[in-house]
Amino acid sequence: MMSAITLVSLACTISNPGSLNTASLEAQINAEDGAKIQAIIDSGACLPENMEKLLKDTRRGIESGDMKIESSAWHPAPSEGCT
Repeated sequence: MMSAITLVSLACTISNPGSLNTASLEAQINAEDGAKIQAIIDSGACLPENMEKLLKDTRRGIESGDMKIESSAWHPAPSEGCT
């Protein structure tokens, strides 16, 4: 099972591939995750204006403490293993 961040990233890559060939990515996605990715694409979340709103809402949720992200990308200090 893929994380929500991975699902959104794949959905946006697949729906807006530019010159990137996403066929090999799509071939590796199982049916359950594929359905989730398709739902994200269908929601319009990857459209630039919607993605900007999603990013702002996520940042606001993290800053207010209403949302927790376990990724080190959201933490200013390195993990203990990196020091």
